[in-house]
Amino acid sequence: MSSQHQSSRIHRKGRSLLLALGLLFLAIPVFADDTPAFLPQVKSLNFSDGEVQNLEEIVLAAYQTIVTARADVTADRAVLTRQLLLPNVTVKDVEPTMRHSIDAEMKVRMSELDRQLKIRKLIGDKRWAKLMDLAAILKKQNSPPDGSADDSQTNRIINVLRILGS
Repeated sequence: MSSQHQSSRIHRKGRSLLLALGLLFLAIPVFADDTPAFLPQVKSLNFSDGEVQNLEEIVLAAYQTIVTARADVTADRAVLTRQLLLPNVTVKDVEPTMRHSIDAEMKVRMSELDRQLKIRKLIGDKRWAKLMDLAAILKKQNSPPDGSADDSQTNRIINVLRILGS
């Protein structure tokens, strides 16, 4: 691996960490159109302060790995595209790039799976299923942010949901 490629990876890791911390510590507002239906569902999860803290820790620990591995997959796709444009390229020529990409994709999936299992163990099957449903709902939102929840704990849970849905 070249030093330029390594330097680029380190730079991406730093940016990813800053993004993760920013998402977790900023109270990202909820969309006004779905506030009446969405916020009560978030609050109905009845998380304790300790559970919210543990959720944040689980999500943040996995987030850095997932973002870095996704960036590797994207970079490998670009390298593979360039390699395929070369004359007389063979499968053997592109195999190292493909293997690296597959390893990175495996890292993404295993990190997501590990994160889900840790969350489910922490909060139980029913609340875990509801949390995943709420993350999917939040991911589908297309409206611009308007307001925010009236308490910091709900905003913290919403931040976790945003990361889970990304």
